[in-house]
Amino acid sequence: MVKFECPHCGQSMQTAQFLNGKGHCLKCDAVVAETEKHPLNPEFQRKMREKFDKLNTDGKANKNGLGTLDLDEMSALLKRGNPNMTEAECKEIFDGADTNGNGAIEFSEFLWFLYGNTADGKKGPKKPTGEAGKLKPSDACETESGVCKKRTDGGPCHFKFGACSLCHAPEKALLKGAGCSKGRDCAKGGKCTFKFSACTKCKVRE
Repeated sequence: MVKFECPHCGQSMQTAQFLNGKGHCLKCDAVVAETEKHPLNPEFQRKMREKFDKLNTDGKANKNGLGTLDLDEMSALLKRGNPNMTEAECKEIFDGADTNGNGAIEFSEFLWFLYGNTADGKKGPKKPTGEAGKLKPSDACETESGVCKKRTDGGPCHFKFGACSLCHAPEKALLKGAGCSKGRDCAKGGKCTFKFSACTKCKVRE
């Protein structure tokens, strides 16, 4: 199940209190989720559980009896969004989502992967708000960022399930610090290259 520690008071929780579209800490009432489509929202958990269970076609479970997704099941999901995704790209995304390294995607890892390309409850809410924070689970994990090598207009990559649907570049590279050029002139010369929503050279924010 989802586990999360409030960054304000340290309260450990599995759900938050959602009011007016935002999730609040159950102890200090601080906002810990900016959207209802968040792993701490019980309703979001319920909807994603239904999808997760449908993806678990072989019915395999972990030692606690909870269902898991293997590489083939996860690859099937990824290829729905991008049929051209290679096995190597699927494996890279699978390994990134499998934060406990047990070779299977558990439900909590799946939730955080959908929410923000991270797979554990502590890392997810602390992810950056820039390029890495634009994932939209309701749109099949779609987001746009960077500059796509396959586009002649210099437009951004269109990511689905962690990989560009045009050039197949993995979005995970942005999280590792590859950054992305937005075409903005940089005060330090050349173009700004953003990493976690700030230019790595002149430090200007997006």
